[in-house]
Amino acid sequence: MLAGIYGAAAFKHGRQQIKRIHKVGNRIHKHANKLHREVKAEIAEVAAEVESDLAEIREMADSEAFSPASVAVAYARAQVGKGYSQQARLGPNSFDCSGLVLMAYKAAGKNVPTTTRGYPGGLMRVSGQPQAGDILWKSGHVGLYIGNGQIVHAANSRVGVEQRSFDYYKKYLGVTAIYRPY
Repeated sequence: MLAGIYGAAAFKHGRQQIKRIHKVGNRIHKHANKLHREVKAEIAEVAAEVESDLAEIREMADSEAFSPASVAVAYARAQVGKGYSQQARLGPNSFDCSGLVLMAYKAAGKNVPTTTRGYPGGLMRVSGQPQAGDILWKSGHVGLYIGNGQIVHAANSRVGVEQRSFDYYKKYLGVTAIYRPY
């Protein structure tokens, strides 16, 4: 008889425990579903922001502000004041004339000849006034026109990389051809 009473009490207690476990499980399940919905909504919001940012980046990449010419000009201008070397001609601390132009356009994702002898190397020759990013060539020397009547070039071991007026460059160094790699 005692076994039957204790057995019935144990059974009742077990059922109560199972009900409590189910209740807790249901609460956890509801909470998990709520969190899932919130996280899903947040992910959708972030994804929309990322898409918007990507569209803006694509727009900027297509704009003139990020053209190969503007990237090459910015790179060349950042090198002004650095040394000149034909041995360490590709930077980062010194350049020769063709190494400076090569690295400027490499930063812009474009290929140009590696030496002055390599010009025109498939580049488009243009006439008239140069535009920012145009390569100024004469036998044995190149420079980069950066706009507003200014050029950047690796002059020599005494001067290094400098910015000069286009008029000075034409008068003292000469320009035989203007090439446009973009």
